[in-house]
Amino acid sequence: FVFSICTPIMKRVHKNIKTASEIIFLDTSGTLHRTRSIFVLLTHSECGSLPLGIIITTSENENSLKSGFRVLNELLGESIFGGNKGGPAFFMTDDSALEQKAIGDTWPQAKLLLNGFHVLRRVSRWLSKSKNNIPKDKQSEFFNDFRNILYAKNTSEVMEKLKFALQNAQELH
Repeated sequence: FVFSICTPIMKRVHKNIKTASEIIFLDTSGTLHRTRSIFVLLTHSECGSLPLGIIITTSENENSLKSGFRVLNELLGESIFGGNKGGPAFFMTDDSALEQKAIGDTWPQAKLLLNGFHVLRRVSRWLSKSKNNIPKDKQSEFFNDFRNILYAKNTSEVMEKLKFALQNAQELH
């Protein structure tokens, strides 16, 4: 079974909040009672995250999620994603192939992004793989350099942190 929920407040967020057409966060709350999965669609605003819809499935698979997306499309019609029936510009997800495939099949023009936590997890894994020849004593230092770049507040801070990280990496050679 697939249940898609879009309350009147969620419908107003789709219709009236500009970011609903720009970026959507798909939060997977995981399994509920081992038989149901919950997916929450959110967008951001000045007051924090705002809900756009909830999908509850009895099976966590690509077709169930696509069915949930399809029902949300039907529930909202032309007002989905601020009138952008083709989907938002960006979807931010966990590192889940099934989520990314379901989104790509439903809204192919939306660009997929990984959330910061999963980006950092991938970097950590890459640094620790022996084939990449990163000395163990440098792995946490390089990880921190990357994290500082990822969380920089503006372009000039990114450039400053990047310059520092590159100088740090040069010490390996």
